[in-house]
Amino acid sequence: MYRLSIFTLLFLVSGTLLFAQKKEKKKKNDMIHAATKDLENQSQNERDSMVFYHSEWEVGNLLLKNGKAFKGVSLLYDLERDQVEVLQIEDIELYGGEGMKDTTTLIFEQHEIEEFDFIAHTVDENEQEITVPHHFVNAERYYRDEHPATGIFEIVTEGKVGIIAYPYLLKTIHRTNPHFDPDRRREMENNVHSYRGNQADVYYSYKLKERLYLVLEGNVIFDLNIKRKSFLKIFGEKEDELNDFMRKSGLQYKIREDLIQIVDYYNGLEEIMN
Repeated sequence: MYRLSIFTLLFLVSGTLLFAQKKEKKKKNDMIHAATKDLENQSQNERDSMVFYHSEWEVGNLLLKNGKAFKGVSLLYDLERDQVEVLQIEDIELYGGEGMKDTTTLIFEQHEIEEFDFIAHTVDENEQEITVPHHFVNAERYYRDEHPATGIFEIVTEGKVGIIAYPYLLKTIHRTNPHFDPDRRREMENNVHSYRGNQADVYYSYKLKERLYLVLEGNVIFDLNIKRKSFLKIFGEKEDELNDFMRKSGLQYKIREDLIQIVDYYNGLEEIMN
């Protein structure tokens, strides 16, 4: 009777331990499955890259108005919502010792941002990598018509006269009908932001555009929607010299690359004079 009781006790104990182990393993598997499912759902809900200034996450820096800084982090600049997204990835340990990466996206709106920068990586027609630095600032540091400006601007060049650019999305509506060419429809579906309506007959696409401005006296924005004569008067006694430089070089002040050359030339003259 004593031996039977010991055997029975051992059987009960081993059964209890086995049940606990199975329960613990099931709990761990459930947690891993739930975490994996959540990541899959996140990937299915990815936003369309066409609303971002640059479609890929780029490493950069972000400074908030409250002084908090993010350095060497992955950034996206959302033009549709005028906000910056910061990607944070942490290694976490799940119950039972299993590990996984926890991904968090922090979103900061325009009124929270002081400035941010990143280097965009693209390729040219010859498949050669091109790197382009970008530096964006909150427009509140500038004045327009004696009032603080609003929005986010890119600093293009700095000096006695500077250049800033306001990026924005140009939205285009594309409409089709039941008789629309199938090949053109498929091409449009692959190159648009989104569509609405029955049988996908209305499409929306976005194109990145920008408006260029001069910065005078360090913080005054000057609109370039003016005629050439008014533009040249900005440079005072260097007006004639700038006019000759533009004419000989074939430069147009409303084209970004040309405007940079014009302003750099003027700033160079000012440095020589001083």
